[in-house]
Amino acid sequence: MTLMTYTPKISIFDEFNKIFNGIDTYESTKTYNSIWEPAYNIHEDDKNYYLCFDLPGISKESVDISISNDVITVSGNRKSVSDNNDNYSRFNNIQYGSFEKSFNLPDNVNQNKISAKMKDGVLDMVIKKSKNISKDIKKIIIN
Repeated sequence: MTLMTYTPKISIFDEFNKIFNGIDTYESTKTYNSIWEPAYNIHEDDKNYYLCFDLPGISKESVDISISNDVITVSGNRKSVSDNNDNYSRFNNIQYGSFEKSFNLPDNVNQNKISAKMKDGVLDMVIKKSKNISKDIKKIIIN
């Protein structure tokens, strides 16, 4: 079984946001409170799953990794670099605000053997495969 993206029920409001956030024309300067999804990769070998998130401009203190009901969730917040929210902007393509991405964990994952490190805006997670399953952990510390 492979690591799969968790898809919660989505409201019509979320669908409209996806449609309008994908338009590459003039965008509002008020993108600071939007919800966005960072780029990520998933790889696997015989021993581990590897989850890598591209999080430029975000410190490890602004990222939270938690597990609940066999779902691992990576969430956080990227703050705007602008001190003046009323400035006129020609184009804003960098998204700011909260993000959250969840994945269903396969049955062969040892939830006590998940490690995370963050360097240069890249979050790397190693999720160990195991025959002995333990589901006690709730938070992952980022090194």
